[in-house]
Amino acid sequence: MLKIYDAYSSHKDTETAVKEIANQIKKEDINYVIYFAGNKYDFELLSENMKEAFEQAEVIGCTTAGEISKKYLTENSLVAMAISSKDFITKTTVVNDISTVPIIHREELIKTYNEVGLKSNKDGFVITLMDGLSLGEERVLSVINSIFDFQNFPIIGGSAGDGLDFKETKVSYNGRVYKDAAVVTFVNTKHKFCIYKENIFKSTKKQMIVTRADINNRIVYEFNNQPAAKYYAKKLEVDKKDLHKQFITNPLGRKIGDNIWIASPATINEDDSMQFHCQVLTNSILEILEPLDPVEMASNTVQELKANISNIKGILAVNCVSRKLQFQEERIEKKVLEPLLMTAPTVGFSSYGEQINSNHLNQTLILLALGE
Repeated sequence: MLKIYDAYSSHKDTETAVKEIANQIKKEDINYVIYFAGNKYDFELLSENMKEAFEQAEVIGCTTAGEISKKYLTENSLVAMAISSKDFITKTTVVNDISTVPIIHREELIKTYNEVGLKSNKDGFVITLMDGLSLGEERVLSVINSIFDFQNFPIIGGSAGDGLDFKETKVSYNGRVYKDAAVVTFVNTKHKFCIYKENIFKSTKKQMIVTRADINNRIVYEFNNQPAAKYYAKKLEVDKKDLHKQFITNPLGRKIGDNIWIASPATINEDDSMQFHCQVLTNSILEILEPLDPVEMASNTVQELKANISNIKGILAVNCVSRKLQFQEERIEKKVLEPLLMTAPTVGFSSYGEQINSNHLNQTLILLALGE
């Protein structure tokens, strides 16, 4: 039997917050705990206390740019999900040096994967939590996917945040805190699961070709052989000095079939090049996007999840911080989260990037739904 519990605390004191979390979800036979912590906490102390509270479980977590729970979208809170099931088997490892050479940890990933006993891409999935300022997410996903003998292994993950300070993000495994690292959990389960990507944008049909880029540093210098920011502003018919105001409502995306993979601009540099929150490949074709109705899309998302799993027991959510800012500005936080919260216990965080399968992307909601 699969049992999933969720917890929330807004207490300012780190140790007290952990105690409040433990009081809500410390049940018998808990074997996996995942938590997300706001910026105000002593994350090292919090991580140690979370492991002490759940000694028999694997415990992973990260810092955030906001939390998701029964209290909707919050900041400077602590939220957690605890899972109990004999058929939910986990093995976790830490990949260090993700900004440079995560490949050196490939053998450890293979060992962990073999220990958990996965045989196919239908037996389970991977959960990843990554340093959100490392620029290493694509490297880690590439290494993880290289260990499988089959394609399209299900992966859900997120990049840790730090409010909106953009100074230091952290991940944790069993009480130890890491930077420039990814926590990777392999899950072998007989329970039903569904990983789903919610997109709240559509194409404007305005296309731009990336003609010069620095892939590793996520910088685009030119679109259509012109300075990136100038050409982007021209396509949007706005003044370049106002272009940054369009980033949340008019990000860029790669359209593959009916799928849109979003790449969010971060900053405009002095030379009119643009920094992005994920890698953008030279010669790729990007389309300028425009918003759909987020409330309508939230309802559609729940219908899709229920179509895959009739009796959902819990939902893990990774929501881009740009979406959080959009929802807060439009004052629709409760409307977009209510469909999920009414479906099952839902816990997650606002992230600096999202991972699904082999892709690292932005301005997206990634969901893991679990059922019997």
